[in-house]
Amino acid sequence: MLFGPIAWRERRADPQRLAAWRLISLKDQWDRFVADVPPGEPPVLSKPHFDEWGKAYLDVDPDSRTRSPPAVKTPSGAFQDIYDAWAGELAYDPALVRAPVWIIRGESDGMCTQHDAQWLFDALKSSPVRRIVTIGRGTHLMHLEESRYALYRETEAFLAGNDVVAARSRQAA
Repeated sequence: MLFGPIAWRERRADPQRLAAWRLISLKDQWDRFVADVPPGEPPVLSKPHFDEWGKAYLDVDPDSRTRSPPAVKTPSGAFQDIYDAWAGELAYDPALVRAPVWIIRGESDGMCTQHDAQWLFDALKSSPVRRIVTIGRGTHLMHLEESRYALYRETEAFLAGNDVVAARSRQAA
């Protein structure tokens, strides 16, 4: 299952090298939550839900509230992987994946665009079963947004394994 997966993009610049850690404040997080919502569309996460989530977010780092503004010290590894993939250096070869694969993304996901998802789908050529699902009114953070229930339902459908028969019949062919 690949939710909002980062895909290879053609190199347009040298890869960026990040520091090992970065500080991410609640304002940084809020900006991430609203960045991909199309202009004029209602928010995909309510401010009261964000405020509740924000308290729990700050709790993951015991020193977060000692910083000004309060911020969580976060490893940069995931961000580095993204920047590398977008500079033409994907950390793995999708053609070697031999398991059923489900790609799911929100329609407004700027980190995993429809083009990115289609590229990855095509690159997963050894996978016996491939599926792309796009959920409306979702962004890269859909697991925390109002559309999360659609994400849960799609996840349950994939995990139910109904595609196993199709995978087996392809392997037998």
